[in-house]
Amino acid sequence: MNLNWLIAESTPEDYSKNFPEFNPIITQLLYNRDFKTQEEVDNFLNPEYSAGQHDPFLFRDMKKAVARILEAIEKQEEILVYGDYDADGVCSSTIIMKVLEKLGAKKISIYIPHRETEGYGINMEAAKKFIEEKKQLIITVDCGVANAEEVQFLTDNNIDVIITDHHYEPLEMPKAAFAIIDPAIKDEKYPEKEISGTTVAFKLAQALIREKKLGEAFEKWLLDLVAISIVTDCIPVRGESRTLLKFGLLVLNKTQRVGLKKLIANVMKNQGEKITTQFIAFRIGPRINAAGRLDHANTAFRLLMTEDENEANDLVDQLNETNVRRQKISGDIRKDVEKQIQDQPDAMSFYGYGEQWPLGVVGIVAGKVADDMNRPTMIFTKNNGEITGSGRSIDQFNMIEALQACEHLFARYGGHSQAAGFTLRENISIDEFKTCFSNIVASKLKDQDLRKTIDIEAKISLDDINWDLYSELEKFEPYGQSNWRPNFLAESVAIVDFQNIGSTNKHLRLVAKSPQGKTMKFIGFNWGHLANKIDIGLKADIVFDIDVNEWNGNRELQCKIIDFKLVNGQEE
Repeated sequence: MNLNWLIAESTPEDYSKNFPEFNPIITQLLYNRDFKTQEEVDNFLNPEYSAGQHDPFLFRDMKKAVARILEAIEKQEEILVYGDYDADGVCSSTIIMKVLEKLGAKKISIYIPHRETEGYGINMEAAKKFIEEKKQLIITVDCGVANAEEVQFLTDNNIDVIITDHHYEPLEMPKAAFAIIDPAIKDEKYPEKEISGTTVAFKLAQALIREKKLGEAFEKWLLDLVAISIVTDCIPVRGESRTLLKFGLLVLNKTQRVGLKKLIANVMKNQGEKITTQFIAFRIGPRINAAGRLDHANTAFRLLMTEDENEANDLVDQLNETNVRRQKISGDIRKDVEKQIQDQPDAMSFYGYGEQWPLGVVGIVAGKVADDMNRPTMIFTKNNGEITGSGRSIDQFNMIEALQACEHLFARYGGHSQAAGFTLRENISIDEFKTCFSNIVASKLKDQDLRKTIDIEAKISLDDINWDLYSELEKFEPYGQSNWRPNFLAESVAIVDFQNIGSTNKHLRLVAKSPQGKTMKFIGFNWGHLANKIDIGLKADIVFDIDVNEWNGNRELQCKIIDFKLVNGQEE
């Protein structure tokens, strides 16, 4: 597969001496994650709910935001929650709406813009509507920090705007906002900088809950939504986000939300299956996101808010149907993009364009291409007469910094280091953007090895794999961005048995033996083609992770193949 195996530096002896209680493999994993003190290690392996979080009032504008919201509730003012159309935005909106209801707000409403007709963030037409409706307080979630003009307009018309967001600071800040709660802006002192929009909304909710003494139980029941957002928005699973995700998964496994329970039951393959980060990433997240990608995110929002089982069943059916349609459209667009880029094998960045491609899907395709080709990728479509691009990046390249260097080309833009979107100014062509962006990519990535990298935590022997090691590895969960499931390398293991499995023989089951004689079962999903290239007795280096195979009440350790190379001059 010509992948670059990047093996972590071995743990220094003086580091290992600081943690004599751990298996050396575990010590290596702690070293790889750059933990330096016993306190850091303890907080990571055994996070505590309160100790693993920061005081929400550390946000510089939190006190004034809380006071303004409570004043609005007391005076029965018209309050509007302005959300976003992805899973993070929908979960954020749900949290704030539920907290406002709990606090006794009587005049509250929700507004989530349509992705294609209105775009991201506050738009001027919606702002005019809110003025006509005599709204008095707007709370944004997962958006707002890039809407200086709209916020000024709302403020000039006697509507206070409290912004909760997690995106990078734009060149022009919405100075007219009553309060801004965003950890990523330059002067914000909140210790965590990379958290989800829902986490920011949760911190506002937490501050309100604690100010009014509503109790920790109500606060914790909000964590199922925080967990979904951390996974779907690819937030680093470190620090406070790790704590919230860990406890959020516990809550999600026993969620009280009628709609969410119906969705989970519908997509669960085995009764009683544990909900993990992978379950969120591949089953819950895509369905919640599908609503805003192809139709309107209100469907997903209603699912999270409803307390009616019949309505919940109908909404789950709608989301499933939309997700199937999204998968079909994504697949078709991806084929078209692959045709467009097939003549650019040595390019450092890739581009695709289709006038009729749905705006809500092009980002998914950009992500697939960027992941497959390990190159920054931009996919363009036309929306309301404007050329809009959605991009995904690779670890070696900060996409939002590149867009900032090209910002003279944009009517608007925003995003993160690994994902961003923009709309070109009128009369600016895609080729003009390509010239600017490609030059930056070339200067940043020149002389870099751009093969797709597999990070390997440690070289280990098959003899090291046992239930004790697996139990220690479980403490590293939940896995996710910046804390991926550990990959290991076993060198020169002998193949003693193998067979194709699956209805179309596309998977591989393999048994390998260490030089010391221990055998271990391996499963290779989508590795069935390897059966034609290997034989019993051949030796291989295998990159794998350690998992459990469960069937009929039995449990056994097995290794999942990540990559595979024959050794000693043997051809794969």
